[in-house]
Amino acid sequence: MLLGVRGNSASPAPVDLLSHSHKYLLYEAIGRAEAQQSDSRKAWTLRLALDELIRAHTSHLPRSPFALKPTALTSINKRACLYGCAQDTDVPSPDEIIRPDFSLLPDDTLTIIFDGLNGRELAQATLVCTVWANRAIAVAEKRMRSWRKLPIGHCVIPSWTHSVAAHEYLISRVGPRPTRAWWREWTVMRVREMQLSGQHHFAQAERFGPSAELGIPALLLRYAAGLNWMLQAGWSDAEAPPCLLIPAYGAMAIAKAVSDGDCPESRQLAASVWAIYEILLSRARFLSRPVPHAYASLRGIYGLATTDPVWEKLLQPDVQLGFSFQTCTVLQASMDAPTCFPDMSASVPIHRLCSVPCELYNGPIVCFVSTRAHSGQFRSLIQTSTTGCHLPPLATITLEEVLEAGTWAVDEVTCFRKCFVLKVAFPL
Repeated sequence: MLLGVRGNSASPAPVDLLSHSHKYLLYEAIGRAEAQQSDSRKAWTLRLALDELIRAHTSHLPRSPFALKPTALTSINKRACLYGCAQDTDVPSPDEIIRPDFSLLPDDTLTIIFDGLNGRELAQATLVCTVWANRAIAVAEKRMRSWRKLPIGHCVIPSWTHSVAAHEYLISRVGPRPTRAWWREWTVMRVREMQLSGQHHFAQAERFGPSAELGIPALLLRYAAGLNWMLQAGWSDAEAPPCLLIPAYGAMAIAKAVSDGDCPESRQLAASVWAIYEILLSRARFLSRPVPHAYASLRGIYGLATTDPVWEKLLQPDVQLGFSFQTCTVLQASMDAPTCFPDMSASVPIHRLCSVPCELYNGPIVCFVSTRAHSGQFRSLIQTSTTGCHLPPLATITLEEVLEAGTWAVDEVTCFRKCFVLKVAFPL
């Protein structure tokens, strides 16, 4: 952390602009930082340069009266002498010590610094001092409104810095949001989904064209009831179709695109990834309360681990409570209690999830516990049908509890499946 010197009425007024030599040092420091390979080395190089710049800029100021060697603490009284000075000395408050004022840094210097920070660095800057916190939030809000084309004064996001960090991370995985529509990627996504699920004999582009049986128009007619529910619930004509079809018919392809990172294959599905991500975030802002507990299977054709291999981490023998990980694709779950599953003794029970029959083997299930938003994070699944709900890609999953088979019940009916109780979080 850079430590600034607080000014007072007796101190010289801060200069408005850096001198030519100081500006040269600053730009040279930024160049050295950009040449570093890792973010930590960049931050450390820039920090050392700024320390040197601040020392040079404030060298004409008198030494702070609080920079004395502290002595033993003699009292816990508010006016106790903490720094070896008399009791009537103006001792700084703890808040002033922990959150110093950086007002001596000129505005143009702060502008150069903050415009070059990414979302995670902006979030860290909010912890330095009140001046930096306000500047970081303002920069993040401006950047986020520009990306999402949000009008000034509307759509206030709980944490602008977290939203910028999530947005930038998605760009690093699939590239920037393209100008093409999601439905132009439908054939590529469906072919890739068939290949990833092992159904290579169905991976034929002509099967998914606009006039084909598995094309978008035919599927919207098939699931007209689900589409009508979404429209009645307030979803727009542009939001409902992709949110209905992409999770059901492209979740594995989305997971592969996000997990592989920014590559030509991932960019081919960028419009679909951005569509489902931004639509679910937009809908989350309209939720007035968390959804009830929701359940999903880890195994089976539509199981979470089958669709997104990152879920296999839950099944590791050394997994502990508090363990967290980040998803790679849109998640589907059902608010139907597990006691509504068909015969639990059957080896392959079938459960209907969002109008899609899901194969649920007699293996572990997960229970999503949704709560109200706090700390700049949304913490609930998003309802998309009468019993179904979704979670956008890049959500954080945290393990809260593990319930062994036969030790827990829903509505006084014992469930003979191991259950992982989870909480979710994602920035808006």
